[in-house]
Amino acid sequence: MDNVKGLLDDMVQMAIRVRREHGEVPAMFVLIPPGIRNPVCLPAIPGVDKGQMAEIIRRTAQKSGAKYVAWVGEAWVSTRTGVDGTAPSGDPERQEAIIVSLDGAGVQMIGMVPIHPDGTLGEPVVGLHGTGRMTNLSGTMAPEVEN
Repeated sequence: MDNVKGLLDDMVQMAIRVRREHGEVPAMFVLIPPGIRNPVCLPAIPGVDKGQMAEIIRRTAQKSGAKYVAWVGEAWVSTRTGVDGTAPSGDPERQEAIIVSLDGAGVQMIGMVPIHPDGTLGEPVVGLHGTGRMTNLSGTMAPEVEN
C-alpha cells in the first residue's frame, strides 16, 4: 500500500516552498501513475472554466491509468459553502489558502495552508476532506446524488 498521507505531506511542503520562493503557487494538476514514479504535471489553463478543466483532467486521468490525481494551487476557502449557496469567493469570512487535493480509488484527502492577509503562511493542516469542482479528479468515486 502506498504512503498516501506521506505523498500529500510532501506535496504540501513543495507548495509551501514554491509560495515562499515565487510569491504564489500556480494552479496545476498532477497525474500520479502506479508506483508513484514519473508524475505528470499539467498547468491549469487560464480562462478555461474550472468545471471544464476538472472534467478534462478526469478523462485524461482515466485514459492514462493514473492511480492518483492532485490539484495544487491557491484558492478561497469557506466553511459556509453549500450552506447558503455562497461561493467561497463571495463569502466575507473566506480565507485564502494553498490547497493540495489528492484523490484516487478509495482516497480523497486535502492539505491546506492558510495564507494570512499579510502574506505569511499558517500551519499546514493535512488529511481534510472537502467538496467542490477540484475533488474526485481521478473520477474513481461515485458521483454525489442530490435528494
